[in-house]
Amino acid sequence: MKLPYDARWKRFVDSFREGLAAFGLGAFYPKWGFFNKKGKVVIKPQYEDVEAFNGGLAAVKFNGKWGFIDKTGKEVVKPKYDEIKSFYNDLLQVNKRLVMVKARGKWGL
Repeated sequence: MKLPYDARWKRFVDSFREGLAAFGLGAFYPKWGFFNKKGKVVIKPQYEDVEAFNGGLAAVKFNGKWGFIDKTGKEVVKPKYDEIKSFYNDLLQVNKRLVMVKARGKWGL
């Protein structure tokens, strides 16, 4: 389910993934958080950008840097990377993640 932009509340809502959907509050530079299917805000809007949850983690951008949080909002990887690109391996039917990160102009895994 993908919900549209709601002009009345100036919020953006994304699709549900792993039981949570990202939402952004604010017209020009929204802060992003996550809510569950009951409509309860689980992770308050505080991030500049987010990616959907996959394997229990979501990439989040805070103070211009990317990291990862779990479904409770706990930082799993501190936001310290310039960019993050995620790749998902379904070949072995396991939920493993290979993540490319960019810091100080250099990419790594």
